[in-house]
Amino acid sequence: MSTYKLPSDNARKGFLGGTATIAGGTEVLVRTGGFSIRVLPRRFVETFLWLLQITMDLKSIQPGGEGHTSTVRVRLLHATVRNRLLNLMDQDPAYFDEAKYGAPVNMRDAIHATAIFCCMPLFRQLPKIGIHPRPQETEDFLALFRYIAYVMGTPDSFFDGTEQSKATMDSIMMCEPEPTESSKSIGANFVAAVQDYPGINVSKPMIEVGCRVLSGDELGDKMGFSRPGVFYRASFRGWCQLLVVITALQWLSPAFDRALMERSKKFVLVNVFGASILKEGNKFEFTHQPLLNKFTKRETKTDINISRFRPVETIGFVVFLFECLVYTLAFGTLANVLRSNGMVSRTLLNVLG
Repeated sequence: MSTYKLPSDNARKGFLGGTATIAGGTEVLVRTGGFSIRVLPRRFVETFLWLLQITMDLKSIQPGGEGHTSTVRVRLLHATVRNRLLNLMDQDPAYFDEAKYGAPVNMRDAIHATAIFCCMPLFRQLPKIGIHPRPQETEDFLALFRYIAYVMGTPDSFFDGTEQSKATMDSIMMCEPEPTESSKSIGANFVAAVQDYPGINVSKPMIEVGCRVLSGDELGDKMGFSRPGVFYRASFRGWCQLLVVITALQWLSPAFDRALMERSKKFVLVNVFGASILKEGNKFEFTHQPLLNKFTKRETKTDINISRFRPVETIGFVVFLFECLVYTLAFGTLANVLRSNGMVSRTLLNVLG
């Protein structure tokens, strides 16, 4: 699945759509403080680096590899957070509504989180971009996350093959409640934190239109996202079309695929991680401890470094214009051929009479 590294990263805009529906999970997140705008960039980069590690190669996910080590650390972090929250619930039973959301960091939330990372891109987000992974690639990707679920202590039988994984994803999306106020706060903070992130420089409207396209306008409205204008929708469509072309080239040329993946990983590690908050790697330490009176609210980003050049939007819009030009020339050529053969007039006569 390394072929889909670029489109999968684009599909992460739909991550909010999945996260928003984990009601119990979001209630845990707002109590840890890890989703405030100040610390969200680290959480975002930490998770992104973990995804790179577990999809790097086979050695990385074997015991002792970076991906395996990071996954075990995530499992231990979840256990620590759960234990801390249960202790706080003993002090104040009203601190967390266990009757409504279940125990904090429970198996249902773990299954849902796994589905977000493996099922949502495969069955919803990549197809909406215009990319349809081949059956063997789908099975391989699900096998990877079935193993990741096993390492995390999550029941892996829910991801046993394509049909079972689809059923798991659909069941989760149907049974989870509507986005809560906590979900909306986390969503707003996430968009604000990722906006104009150094090395990427993606605007807020571009992020929101991506969330809407990949997760649907209905959920976007419930989350309180704005409705970006035609320029951003055109840019996102153009960017998706570019990813479709790149993926096709990767299918046709394994050498191009390997070269692109190496350059992409190098770009991310140097430009996104190299001068950022994760020089020491992702240790997944228990730095944001839940407290009785500690809740993450919707925040406003004050130190926005607005970039004059936004490569994603610019490239996407140029590709969209090129796509329009190609369609115009193609239809124009077809019309001229039909007209020269007298087929247009005969077709009109048949339609009219």
